[in-house]
Amino acid sequence: RSLDEALSLAKRALELKEEGYILDTLGWVYYKMDRFEKARDALEKAVAKLPEDPVVREHLGDVYRAMNRIEEARKHYRKALDIEPDNAALANKLGDLPP
Repeated sequence: RSLDEALSLAKRALELKEEGYILDTLGWVYYKMDRFEKARDALEKAVAKLPEDPVVREHLGDVYRAMNRIEEARKHYRKALDIEPDNAALANKLGDLPP
């Protein structure tokens, strides 16, 4: 129920303004709902608007990892680490990816 409500609110906010952080929120809600294709679409748009935001990159990496698209996940985790090199949790995610 709360994810459905979050999805509704994020969609409504996006109608008012297609902004990167709103797209990130929408993508993250879809991710939490296991709707990975929709999550990917929203987060790809968010990354296009906020290419230097490490959290948005990490979220997209999480989606690609969930979709078993490991190389894409690795790419976004690495880019996020380039931006935020001291993020140990992110470094662990990158290290936990299969070869």
